[in-house]
Amino acid sequence: MRYVSVEDARKRLGRLVGDAAAGERIVIGRRGGEQVVLLGREEFDRLQRLVEQAAVTGFQEGLAALSKETGRRRLRQDVVDEAIRAIRHRCDSSSTEFAGPCDCYNVEPSERP
Repeated sequence: MRYVSVEDARKRLGRLVGDAAAGERIVIGRRGGEQVVLLGREEFDRLQRLVEQAAVTGFQEGLAALSKETGRRRLRQDVVDEAIRAIRHRCDSSSTEFAGPCDCYNVEPSERP
C-alpha cells in the first residue's frame, strides 16, 4: 500500500487512478494521517462481495437461532408466521420512499410488534 499526500494526489490523480485500476491500493492522506483509500473497481467489488457474504451468513445464523428458539419455546407455526407478517408490515410501511432495509428491529422491546 502506497501513501500519497492530498497535494500530490491532486497533481497525479490520473496516474494514481491507473495504478489503482491495476490493483495497487493507494492511501491518500493529509499531514501524515490516512484519510481515504483509492482502489480499483475489481478490488472494490471483491470487498463488496465479502460484505454481502458476511451479511448472508449472519442472516442464516439468525434464522437458525430463531428456529431453535421457537422450537425450544414450543411456539405454534401460526404464531411465528403472524409475528413475521407483523414485522414485515411494519418495515414495509415505515417509509414510502425506500423499500430497502429498515430499522424496525432496532426498537425497544416494549415497542416490538
